[in-house]
Amino acid sequence: MNNTIKQDIKNDLLGYNKERNIFNNNFHVTLNYFEMFLNGDYGNEQEYYNNIDYVKEYKNNHKKMLSFVINKFVNFISNDFNCSYSHTQKTIVSLFNKRELEQLNNKLINISLELIQE
Repeated sequence: MNNTIKQDIKNDLLGYNKERNIFNNNFHVTLNYFEMFLNGDYGNEQEYYNNIDYVKEYKNNHKKMLSFVINKFVNFISNDFNCSYSHTQKTIVSLFNKRELEQLNNKLINISLELIQE
């Protein structure tokens, strides 16, 4: 039986056990690939420079950084699973409660801030 895209995204983010859950593993494969996505490793080097510029400018603006990481993460996941932005966003929101979404967003913000750390 083939999984739906929603099920595939769920399996990717939540895994099959607690160790594979994105919240319990700071080295979760999806977080590592998201970092690579921000670094332009998905074939768009200019995106890396754009990301650095954005993060440098808005690193102290939580609202802007939140918007940035949500947009980038949803684009990353939709690219990875070959589905629309809106389907991906709805899927992610349906998988997590508010506290978990905040926790995920904070992890993504921290990864984004690593772009400008030397």
